[in-house]
Amino acid sequence: MKKYFTTLLLLIPLITLAQSNYKPGYIINLNGDTVKGFVDYKDWNQNPKSINFKTGNNTQVDKQNTNNTQAFAVTGFEYYKRFTLAISMAKTNTSDLSTGMDSSSTTSAVFLRLITGGKNVSLYSFTDSLKTRYFIAEGNSVPTELTYRVFINPEDGSKTVTQTIYRRQLQVLIARYQPADKKTANQIQFSDYSESDLQKIVSKINGPNGQSKIKVESQNGLRFYVGLAANGTKTTSQGTAYLNSTSSTVNFFPEVHVGMDAFFNKNVGTVLIRTELSVTANKGNYNLQGAADGLLLAENITFNQKIITLNPQFLYNFYNKPTAKIYLAVGVGFNASFISNEKRNTSYYSLFDGAFVTSNVLTFNNSSSLLIDVTTKAGFTLNNKFDIYVGFSPEGSVNSRNTPLNIAFYKAGINYLFGKK
Repeated sequence: MKKYFTTLLLLIPLITLAQSNYKPGYIINLNGDTVKGFVDYKDWNQNPKSINFKTGNNTQVDKQNTNNTQAFAVTGFEYYKRFTLAISMAKTNTSDLSTGMDSSSTTSAVFLRLITGGKNVSLYSFTDSLKTRYFIAEGNSVPTELTYRVFINPEDGSKTVTQTIYRRQLQVLIARYQPADKKTANQIQFSDYSESDLQKIVSKINGPNGQSKIKVESQNGLRFYVGLAANGTKTTSQGTAYLNSTSSTVNFFPEVHVGMDAFFNKNVGTVLIRTELSVTANKGNYNLQGAADGLLLAENITFNQKIITLNPQFLYNFYNKPTAKIYLAVGVGFNASFISNEKRNTSYYSLFDGAFVTSNVLTFNNSSSLLIDVTTKAGFTLNNKFDIYVGFSPEGSVNSRNTPLNIAFYKAGINYLFGKK
């Protein structure tokens, strides 16, 4: 099983590199000429350093970068423009902060992603392995970074200092272009260093009639679903010092679930985080056999079980077309197990001739426990409406009043997807 999971995780990035997703777009070359064609549109979690571009469906693919391209666009979705500018290098991750203010920067030629533009100012972003930064430009000027710093107080290592200089920068711009808009000026004082907050403020600075003609689409998106599944549960016992598990059955019960998909980039839809909440049941039935005190023991254990599962998953569409997608998903299941009506029927036989001696039945109190397991799924999506899949979770341990149990899950189901991305 470990080899299976390792192979699956190694294959996903290889498939990612191999898959192309050409969309209508254009580039602007160094001469300022616009060349229409098709851009290989990816789930860029960092600003791309280069892109693949072709002028026709069957033409040669050319690599475009900051050395030969001023700008490029995926029509209706994204627009990137090259700038040579100063980029801050101070870390903002709370687990890796500097002691004292870090104002270090580097000057590089990069592609900035346009978030929103207009007649007065334009808002851009740049994400690399360090962090996400936001830049603002007046007119056709080179963008300036909106400054946000977090660092450890050098005089008290138990405290951090947060510098929200970007708020002052935005206050200057709203006063310059929309001096009568006191409401937005007040909102800036409480704004977060986030795309959604900054985009709203920049739209106000540009005014209702000052938006850019370049159309871009937000990358963020959510989708919801409801579904039904046939959930198979196989229960075996870990046994005791003198009893070993001899047999078990796979019991199938209906499962109902609801979930939410959060896209890395809704316009591409290749990678997403799926969060699912499900409820199902199980009727456990397994046998134990052993010997003790000169007798053969045969035990049959039965119980009822309810299982509520929270299952976050990483889902990758390795075949990704507008009307059909094929995916793999790997996740972690947090399974709340509630066992009731647990009974142990024990029969005793002579060790010498196998003759029946006696039997007894014990009934146990209800029990509950948490099972954490790895989940895997493979499925396909049709017309962004129906999701059909099969899934498997290897054995995990659950406590009962009798003996510790191992439970594995098998399932096949269908989801109905709804809501705009």
